[in-house]
Amino acid sequence: MYFSISKQNFYKPLDYISGPAQGAGQDSINGNVLLNVIKNNNLYPNIDSQYVLELVCTDNDIEMKSIIGIYSDEVVEGGITVKVKSLLDIIKSFEDETFITIKYDESELEKDYIECGEYLCSSDKLVNKKKQKEQEIDYHD
Repeated sequence: MYFSISKQNFYKPLDYISGPAQGAGQDSINGNVLLNVIKNNNLYPNIDSQYVLELVCTDNDIEMKSIIGIYSDEVVEGGITVKVKSLLDIIKSFEDETFITIKYDESELEKDYIECGEYLCSSDKLVNKKKQKEQEIDYHD
Protein backbone atom coordinates (compact mmCIF):
# COMPACT_ATOMS: atom_id res chain seq x y z
CA MET A 1 0.00 0.00 0.00
CA TYR A 2 1.32 3.41 -0.92
CA PHE A 3 -0.33 6.83 -1.19
CA SER A 4 0.14 10.50 -0.38
CA ILE A 5 -2.49 12.79 1.06
CA SER A 6 -2.61 16.25 2.61
CA LYS A 7 -2.92 16.50 6.38
CA GLN A 8 -6.10 18.54 5.97
CA ASN A 9 -7.78 15.86 3.84
CA PHE A 10 -6.65 13.02 6.13
CA TYR A 11 -6.91 14.29 9.71
CA LYS A 12 -10.49 15.59 9.81
CA PRO A 13 -12.19 12.45 8.42
CA LEU A 14 -10.00 10.19 10.57
CA ASP A 15 -10.75 12.19 13.70
CA TYR A 16 -14.46 12.23 12.86
CA ILE A 17 -14.79 8.44 12.54
CA SER A 18 -12.41 7.54 15.38
CA GLY A 19 -15.01 7.83 18.16
CA PRO A 20 -15.96 4.14 18.33
CA ALA A 21 -12.32 3.04 18.19
CA GLN A 22 -11.10 5.42 20.89
CA GLY A 23 -13.60 4.00 23.37
CA ALA A 24 -12.35 0.44 22.81
CA GLY A 25 -10.27 -1.48 25.33
CA GLN A 26 -6.50 -1.35 25.11
CA ASP A 27 -6.10 -4.89 23.80
CA SER A 28 -9.07 -4.74 21.45
CA ILE A 29 -8.86 -4.74 17.66
CA ASN A 30 -11.66 -2.20 17.90
CA GLY A 31 -9.06 0.42 18.88
CA ASN A 32 -7.77 0.25 15.32
CA VAL A 33 -8.68 1.96 12.07
CA LEU A 34 -8.75 0.12 8.76
CA LEU A 35 -6.87 1.99 6.02
CA ASN A 36 -7.88 0.49 2.69
CA VAL A 37 -6.76 1.90 -0.66
CA ILE A 38 -8.77 0.64 -3.64
CA LYS A 39 -9.50 1.59 -7.24
CA ASN A 40 -12.61 3.70 -7.37
CA ASN A 41 -14.09 2.05 -10.52
CA ASN A 42 -17.18 4.21 -9.97
CA LEU A 43 -17.85 2.60 -6.56
CA TYR A 44 -18.09 6.16 -5.27
CA PRO A 45 -19.39 8.18 -8.25
CA ASN A 46 -19.34 11.46 -6.32
CA ILE A 47 -15.53 11.15 -5.93
CA ASP A 48 -13.67 11.90 -9.15
CA SER A 49 -10.33 10.25 -8.27
CA GLN A 50 -9.05 6.97 -9.68
CA TYR A 51 -8.27 5.66 -6.17
CA VAL A 52 -9.99 6.11 -2.81
CA LEU A 53 -8.95 5.62 0.78
CA GLU A 54 -11.56 3.92 2.96
CA LEU A 55 -11.22 4.65 6.69
CA VAL A 56 -13.26 2.34 8.91
CA CYS A 57 -13.61 2.24 12.73
CA THR A 58 -16.01 0.13 14.75
CA ASP A 59 -16.93 -0.85 18.31
CA ASN A 60 -18.94 -3.87 17.07
CA ASP A 61 -22.20 -1.95 17.55
CA ILE A 62 -21.47 1.06 15.37
CA GLU A 63 -19.28 1.25 12.27
CA MET A 64 -18.14 4.61 10.99
CA LYS A 65 -16.65 4.94 7.53
CA SER A 66 -15.14 7.80 5.58
CA ILE A 67 -14.11 7.75 1.92
CA ILE A 68 -11.38 10.10 0.69
CA GLY A 69 -10.26 10.60 -2.90
CA ILE A 70 -6.56 9.93 -3.48
CA TYR A 71 -5.10 12.27 -6.08
CA SER A 72 -1.39 11.43 -5.81
CA ASP A 73 0.55 10.28 -8.86
CA GLU A 74 1.81 7.05 -7.33
CA VAL A 75 -0.73 4.81 -5.58
CA VAL A 76 -0.51 1.13 -4.64
CA GLU A 77 -3.66 -0.63 -3.45
CA GLY A 78 -3.72 -2.41 -0.11
CA GLY A 79 -5.02 -2.33 3.41
CA ILE A 80 -3.85 -2.49 7.01
CA THR A 81 -5.18 -1.74 10.48
CA VAL A 82 -3.31 0.42 13.00
CA LYS A 83 -4.11 2.00 16.35
CA VAL A 84 -6.23 5.03 15.58
CA LYS A 85 -4.83 6.98 18.55
CA SER A 86 -1.24 6.50 17.33
CA LEU A 87 -2.11 7.54 13.80
CA LEU A 88 -4.06 10.62 14.94
CA ASP A 89 -1.13 11.67 17.15
CA ILE A 90 1.30 11.37 14.22
CA ILE A 91 -0.89 13.29 11.78
CA LYS A 92 -1.73 15.98 14.33
CA SER A 93 1.99 16.66 14.86
CA PHE A 94 2.52 17.70 11.21
CA GLU A 95 2.12 21.25 9.91
CA ASP A 96 -1.26 21.94 8.24
CA GLU A 97 0.12 22.16 4.69
CA THR A 98 2.09 18.88 4.97
CA PHE A 99 1.58 16.05 2.50
CA ILE A 100 1.78 12.71 4.28
CA THR A 101 2.96 9.57 2.53
CA ILE A 102 1.71 6.27 3.92
CA LYS A 103 3.73 3.23 2.90
CA TYR A 104 3.18 -0.36 3.90
CA ASP A 105 5.42 -2.97 2.29
CA GLU A 106 5.45 -6.36 3.94
CA SER A 107 8.77 -7.26 2.31
CA GLU A 108 10.61 -4.20 3.72
CA LEU A 109 9.16 -3.73 7.18
CA GLU A 110 7.92 -5.87 10.01
CA LYS A 111 4.52 -7.20 9.08
CA ASP A 112 2.42 -4.85 11.21
CA TYR A 113 4.11 -1.52 10.47
CA ILE A 114 3.27 1.35 8.18
CA GLU A 115 5.57 4.25 7.39
CA CYS A 116 4.21 7.75 7.90
CA GLY A 117 6.82 10.43 7.39
CA GLU A 118 9.61 9.88 9.89
CA TYR A 119 7.51 7.49 11.98
CA LEU A 120 6.76 3.80 11.97
CA CYS A 121 3.30 3.07 13.28
CA SER A 122 2.07 -0.36 14.31
CA SER A 123 -0.99 -1.71 16.02
CA ASP A 124 0.57 -1.06 19.43
CA LYS A 125 3.49 1.37 19.16
CA LEU A 126 4.94 4.39 17.45
CA VAL A 127 8.64 4.62 16.57
CA ASN A 128 10.51 7.71 15.41
CA LYS A 129 12.88 6.41 12.70
CA LYS A 130 15.35 9.26 13.35
CA LYS A 131 15.87 8.00 16.90
CA GLN A 132 17.08 4.63 18.08
CA LYS A 133 14.71 1.68 18.34
CA GLU A 134 15.02 1.73 22.15
CA GLN A 135 13.06 5.00 22.19
CA GLU A 136 9.81 3.37 21.15
CA ILE A 137 6.65 5.02 22.44
CA ASP A 138 4.15 2.53 23.82
CA TYR A 139 0.52 3.63 23.41
CA HIS A 140 -0.89 1.15 25.94
CA ASP A 141 -1.21 3.80 28.66
